[in-house]
Amino acid sequence: MVTERADQAVHKALIVIDMQVGVSPLYHGDDVRSRIRERVDTFHRANKPVIFVQHTDEDLPLGLPQWQLVAGLGQQPSDFYVRKTHADSFYHTNLTDVLTSVDARTIEICGAEIPYCLDATIKAAFDREYHIELAHGTVSMTEPVGQSIPTKLLVEHYHQVWDGRFVTYIED
Repeated sequence: MVTERADQAVHKALIVIDMQVGVSPLYHGDDVRSRIRERVDTFHRANKPVIFVQHTDEDLPLGLPQWQLVAGLGQQPSDFYVRKTHADSFYHTNLTDVLTSVDARTIEICGAEIPYCLDATIKAAFDREYHIELAHGTVSMTEPVGQSIPTKLLVEHYHQVWDGRFVTYIED
């Protein structure tokens, strides 16, 4: 069961995962991008850290157009950027160091690829004893061709798995 301490809200960071040009099309993509932009703007106004995580592999080669963040996320020069090569955003990256440097023990996660990078990162953060939050409408996944389970059902399934066990859903 997820519990929250009173001081966790003070030491909070937003982590935006895999919102890259090559990670598309996303289920309800326009709405998700808009909601993520709202969350990024909220964190910037509150002078809280924002961390963008970008995946690199053969489909998302470092520096190429498909690897770039999608337009309109509201990135600022003060934001942090983490490169990863694994679904787990903590695995062989500097994410833990970045979170430690900003004294964040509560993280709000948003972004793409629910069954892969989001799920792996949420569970890795849980194992590291971070308090994890999600705002409604800020996570998504691509819709693979020939997928046997409808995307809507997969999204609902992961929300049910995460809710109360790994994450706390927040109203914003």
